[in-house]
Amino acid sequence: MSLQLPRPDFPWYVETHLFDTPEKISLDLARHLPQRTAVGNVVIVTDRPVVMLPVIRKRWLKVIREVERQHSSTLDRTKRDSLWREVLRLRALTFAANTAYVAPPADILFTAAEHAQSLGTYQTLYLLSSPSATDMSALLKNLTPNGLIADYVGLAALDPWPNT
Repeated sequence: MSLQLPRPDFPWYVETHLFDTPEKISLDLARHLPQRTAVGNVVIVTDRPVVMLPVIRKRWLKVIREVERQHSSTLDRTKRDSLWREVLRLRALTFAANTAYVAPPADILFTAAEHAQSLGTYQTLYLLSSPSATDMSALLKNLTPNGLIADYVGLAALDPWPNT
């Protein structure tokens, strides 16, 4: 994983995550999401949002079970309370797949790049597919300054980024 810091002409953090199999991508994404959802809404750009959502949701439930396991094996009251609050937060987060030009309200939204114009603002953008320059511009327009772009397709190697 590599990290690029924001700059005046590109005010976002960029993490590059390159994996060779979809299973490794979904595992990394499920482990990364709890931290990013604590910051704000997340958009995941993928060619097949309806297929990717249940894969990540299943891994998400495993993450919740792991936090529950930690909670049940901890004797420290402060840590137990903190872990329980985290379990409740993770359970309350909503997932949706955007298959039209009107984005449903959700904490974690899976979408195709061509639906980028319908998105509200978000703090984290995961790129699991390569958007066109026009779609990338629309995606970046809705990403808050100092937000994070998690690049799983190698776009960060492009300098400058498409249409920025």
